Amino acid sequence: MSKYRFYIIFITITCFCLSKSFAQTRYVQVFLPDGTKPQKPVFIWAQFLQGNAETKALTNDSGYIEIYGVGPVLIRVDQSSDSLDLYINTFGASQYTISVILEKHDDQLDPVTITGTFIKKNISSNPYNIRVIGKDKIVNMAAQTLADVLNNESNIQLGQDALLGTSAIMQGVGGNDIKILLNGIPYIGRLNGNIDISQIPMSNVERIEIIEGPMSVIYGSDALGGIINIITKSPIGSKTSLRLNSYADILKNVNFDANLNLRLTKKIPLSINGGRQFLNGRDFDKTNRVVDWKPKTKYFADINTALKLNKVISLQMGSNFYTEKLTDKSNAEYNLVTIYGYNSHYYTYRWDNQLQLNVKLDENNQIQLQNAFNLYSRLKNTIKRDLVTGEEKIYRPQDQDTTNFSLINSRGVYVYKSDSRKTDINLGYDFTHENGNGKRIPVTNPGITDFAAFASADLHPTIYLSIQPSVRIVNNSRYGSSVIKNYGNGTNYAPIIPSLQMKYTVSKHLIFRGSYSKGYRAPSIKELYFSFIDINHNVHGNEVLTPETSNNFILSLDYRHRISRDLTTSFNFAIFNNNIKNKINLALQDALTNYYTYINIGRFRSQGVSVKFDFNGNKFGMNVNTTLLSVVDEIVVEDSVTHQNYFNSQITLNTYYKLANSNKRISMFSRYTSPTFGYNENLTRYRVGGYYLVDLILADKLKSKNIGYQIGIKNILNTTTVSTTKNSSGGTHDSDSGNLLITPGRLLFIALNFNIN
Repeated sequence: MSKYRFYIIFITITCFCLSKSFAQTRYVQVFLPDGTKPQKPVFIWAQFLQGNAETKALTNDSGYIEIYGVGPVLIRVDQSSDSLDLYINTFGASQYTISVILEKHDDQLDPVTITGTFIKKNISSNPYNIRVIGKDKIVNMAAQTLADVLNNESNIQLGQDALLGTSAIMQGVGGNDIKILLNGIPYIGRLNGNIDISQIPMSNVERIEIIEGPMSVIYGSDALGGIINIITKSPIGSKTSLRLNSYADILKNVNFDANLNLRLTKKIPLSINGGRQFLNGRDFDKTNRVVDWKPKTKYFADINTALKLNKVISLQMGSNFYTEKLTDKSNAEYNLVTIYGYNSHYYTYRWDNQLQLNVKLDENNQIQLQNAFNLYSRLKNTIKRDLVTGEEKIYRPQDQDTTNFSLINSRGVYVYKSDSRKTDINLGYDFTHENGNGKRIPVTNPGITDFAAFASADLHPTIYLSIQPSVRIVNNSRYGSSVIKNYGNGTNYAPIIPSLQMKYTVSKHLIFRGSYSKGYRAPSIKELYFSFIDINHNVHGNEVLTPETSNNFILSLDYRHRISRDLTTSFNFAIFNNNIKNKINLALQDALTNYYTYINIGRFRSQGVSVKFDFNGNKFGMNVNTTLLSVVDEIVVEDSVTHQNYFNSQITLNTYYKLANSNKRISMFSRYTSPTFGYNENLTRYRVGGYYLVDLILADKLKSKNIGYQIGIKNILNTTTVSTTKNSSGGTHDSDSGNLLITPGRLLFIALNFNIN
């Protein structure tokens, strides 16, 4: 027995000694792409694949850390610079000195984003399935407004209204459920539930970030269907520069804008941007006075500055102004004496102001504050014009209308980034007060105040896995119930709004994401109080509306790979499901009096598949996006329930070819939208035909890239309208009952860009 005991002790001691001989101290050192060592400490997370031993530490003054373990080791290197990528790689057991060479950030393949998160993150690091439209693409398509940009994106449908402008629908969800942001600040002034995206110029836009699906936890009400965040150029730079842009086409549409960047002092930069856009209008029927595409004149200006007080506090301030005049002419009216016509002028005014404060307490703690004050006004004047003598006078002064909205928004976030990188925490508040007044809104309207607290945690249980649970608690002045029964009268809390994002890094190039989000939207001032009664309208608000709620699921695979120095490719596959309860819609209640009001129609569900593929080379590139969408409505009318559903598909194909030995680039932007369905205001369904859009554009840069131009043809196929079965007898904004407007027609255009330093 003692013999066997000796053997056991001998083998145990031998194994222990061998393990100690293999488990030697190893070194991990970090180098920048140019071969130098980082000036600041870099965080390294080392995890051994055998035994689960791990080390987390910042590099020392010599640029390395010591790790101790056996076998292969997984190394993750986090660094705070926007110009370098996150590093993840596995090293073999025989490598005792491990050299990590960081890679420069590839902004084309993996752009930096800020939407949905509180610090800058690459797409590959963002827990949300986010889409970025960069400045180069905006310039190459000669886009003048946000509507021009989104017209070339899949899973986004645009609706055209002669008087209300252009609306956007994402994943089958639109209206009040899509939130439009400018540098994180919400746009106000919805008409028929929509922000007119043709009123948002692209002259000073750096990029556009889009997240599809509910974002109510982070951005509150009106984000139930998704977010479109327009990010403008920052007022930075050490040199004075001037940029001039102009655009003209064969329909006599003429636009121009200018941007000046300078420095008031060494520490204070200033950016001034302004321009004018003139749409001449387009009429397809010359036998009457009504113009299908109404003439518009737009002016816009903005001024932005930034101030870095010290290493801790930085400020950014901006003010934006926009005005538009739209002219709508009626058909002529004849009598025994003369001929009359009516000209209605619609004036839109926007004034948006924002102040952003960032306090960086240390490398791990920072506070972000964002405050905004927005004003919106829409004025209508109708003039009766004698078409023989030219005499004009105000028609029915009692019907002249002005509607004003104001929004006060304050938002603050505390961001904590732990040394271990296993738990990052974000805590914040969101306060908004929106008020409206005018002839269509009662004087007694108190406005709507919304105060919310939200929290999210970015958890990293392993190097590959990231889990982000979030929650939002909302106090709304109109909706909810007191937390304690019969206590706290007037303290109304909406249902708790949760979300859960998960990101798993399958490999260096492949990422899997899954998310669940709950959405919530309280009815707007217009839906509650709106009252519009004249010779053509009898529309009323409904103060007993119920808030909309939704549940959303998204699963996606995202692949990004730089194959060579000049060749990149990416692929994204996503499936999604939206289920909205108590959806709000305008409905006809009494056909005899033409009485319309807002109602909760029941359930709405959209689900589908989205596929995106990008291939970008030095000479040739291609982008293919396709979406298949299924929409089901459960509509409750007069105690009966009807189910209606339809399918819709979209595909976009954008390609470019660069000519040899030059800066010339030929691009084609094409899109197909299949037939789809919508609902009249009396909740009956109508069909809209499918259509193609194709643009062909040549872009070039001259004289050291200081002068550029784009010339081409938009809408080569001359698609102007599509057939529809919509009944426009009860509406006032359709061109006619048989067709819906799509574009003004084929456009031959030229755009010029000048950059002066």
